[in-house]
Amino acid sequence: MNIWAVLVFLSSIGYVYYSFLLTSKNQPSIYVDTNSLFIVVVGTIIAIALSVDIRRLFKLFMVFIRRFFFGKNYEFRNLIMELMTLTESYRKGESLSGLIPGITDEFLQESVQTIDDGIVEGEDLVELLESRNENQLLNNEKEANLFQTMSKFPPAFGMIGTTMGMVALLANLGKQGDAMKMIGPMMAVALITTLYGAIMANLILLPIAENLKGDSEEIYEKNVIVIEGVKLLLKKTNPVVVAEKMNSFLPKSKRLDWKEVINS
Repeated sequence: MNIWAVLVFLSSIGYVYYSFLLTSKNQPSIYVDTNSLFIVVVGTIIAIALSVDIRRLFKLFMVFIRRFFFGKNYEFRNLIMELMTLTESYRKGESLSGLIPGITDEFLQESVQTIDDGIVEGEDLVELLESRNENQLLNNEKEANLFQTMSKFPPAFGMIGTTMGMVALLANLGKQGDAMKMIGPMMAVALITTLYGAIMANLILLPIAENLKGDSEEIYEKNVIVIEGVKLLLKKTNPVVVAEKMNSFLPKSKRLDWKEVINS
């Protein structure tokens, strides 16, 4: 569990609650309206269900949960070690098929499997991997954009709820003797739907979209490193040189000390 992520999540809830306290003179209950919540939340869910495959959306949401709360980080040291081992075996003329099941990175595993199959070789193989990486980036960004698209729905339903509240208010102004006393409370209820829509869009959906975009960019950059490693593998480069060239893509804190690997 990523403690920092949990703290950020709790802080966002605390931020909303404390904002309610500050602006309501310690009466946050005035911001609670089940009818407004129903209009915004249920309306957004229906709009999403009509626009997006819910099963696909659920999978994306689970990706966000794993990444945000469990801190999915790419372990580049292990990746470089695997490339060193693969390069050494390939230089010796050994089969790579026995090493494929033990490869932890999916993209590297697919790349090595393609090499072992021998269907595509040399520059054609590199071009294939680069094309696959570009397409994967486009697909991941397209899926991340779904949340950005969905962020338009809550504010829209917030405005719908506000409009409905205003219509109800104006319709009742001339029907009751104490109508003037109702204007304030009914205006407040009408505006709460807009507030709910803004919170849902800016504290939930848009942050998820940005998080998933960041994940797609990290995957792309990681795959670029893998492709460079595959190029060196095909040239049967010395594993130490492979490690040094892979390290050049990374900040010092994430680099592999190949001397420790050799001496271990």
